[in-house]
Amino acid sequence: YEYLLNRIFIDLFFFLMYNLKMQMICVSKQLFILTKILRMVFMKLTKKRKEILEIILKSQKPITAKFLKSEVSSDLSTIYRSLDFLSRNRLIFSFGYENEKYYFKDENISIFICNSCKIMENISDLNNKSENEHEKLEKKGFFLTFKMSISTGHCVDCNKKEIFRTKKFKVLAKI
Repeated sequence: YEYLLNRIFIDLFFFLMYNLKMQMICVSKQLFILTKILRMVFMKLTKKRKEILEIILKSQKPITAKFLKSEVSSDLSTIYRSLDFLSRNRLIFSFGYENEKYYFKDENISIFICNSCKIMENISDLNNKSENEHEKLEKKGFFLTFKMSISTGHCVDCNKKEIFRTKKFKVLAKI
């Protein structure tokens, strides 16, 4: 019974958070509402967890625990426990890439990662197929709760360097 009640409140929370994002309410207001909802669901959002959550909500790119260590005054194990709590309760999301875990705020994200310099860029605004995909999945009886895509390649700067290297190599090969 308690589990079912907990799930109902969590689903209500996600519904409210989605609507808050759509209304472009500022992060501090989102955090205030989030804290109230969490108290209703019996989750404890401590000051450290709130601070970590606020950093992740403000970030436009996925971030690591090591980055958070430089931003908050906590040891790495506390940060990892807070991140685990936040991701278990679906307040943040994560993915692993090259032996590092990255955390982000959106449940639907598209990311570009440069193979050379490893810079990450959120390209979710380029993906406008989401509504069509939702409809197709619903017709098949599926309900999408999380979507993530990772694209890799070369960023503009690394691509310019690669083109320069290739041209230089061709000139040297002719000599």
